Amino acid sequence: MAIGRFVHEAVRSERDNKWWSYIQLFPVRHPLTYDNARRRPALKDWKKLSQMAGRLAAITPPDAAAHLLREVTRRDPQARTRLTAWRSPLARLPRVDDRDLHDAWFEPSPPPMRLPDEHERFLADEISETLVRRRKARPRIESDGLTIGTGATVHLMTREGASRFPDVVLVDRTRSLTLLLIEVKLHARLGDLRGLRDVVDQVLEYKQLLRERDRDWKVRPVIVAERVSENVVDRATEMGVEVWRFDRSTRRFKALAGSYG
Repeated sequence: MAIGRFVHEAVRSERDNKWWSYIQLFPVRHPLTYDNARRRPALKDWKKLSQMAGRLAAITPPDAAAHLLREVTRRDPQARTRLTAWRSPLARLPRVDDRDLHDAWFEPSPPPMRLPDEHERFLADEISETLVRRRKARPRIESDGLTIGTGATVHLMTREGASRFPDVVLVDRTRSLTLLLIEVKLHARLGDLRGLRDVVDQVLEYKQLLRERDRDWKVRPVIVAERVSENVVDRATEMGVEVWRFDRSTRRFKALAGSYG
């Protein structure tokens, strides 16, 4: 997270006919998380707050913008000093060459690539469809009253402001007020020296974030994979996480830790 200012008047590009400028950024030491921001009374009237991840939008009303800047810089003396200096009538802008702005353009996005059939995204879809068809779970609906909403994608935020996207979050039909949280892997294994993230830690982090969002609901964490390393089963059992093996050819689950159903 950072504070920033425009340092040059907007220039219309001769290449794509759009307006371009330069922005000077100054990183802050302590990011303001979405959960903390949405609890601030001064930010309740800013309707776009929940849609801001990775986007640019004006902050309205002005009081909300002022409050947001105060909160972002509250625990960072250097950022507060920099913001005060930028606002000063004597503030100077860095020298920039605007020739590049006249030739600026958006690089076109590459054509979409078809993911291979064995990709985890397709495996997650098959697992969800199978659980719903067998009435082990159901999709989330409006009347559940969940703050995570009803869409297929669930966006969670850590206290540090990092985004997290669980693979599958359904409502468990076998248990009352319980979310079925599933982390899907082709091959479930623990983290190692190659930098692979520990799948047990991953699903436990998602569980905690879901509990913080919807405290009236219990969360049942499950790792589902086509192949499972033995050390994953041992650690998952120790940490209270279920592990199921999924056979795509038969659409059957086999519980390796915990119980299916």
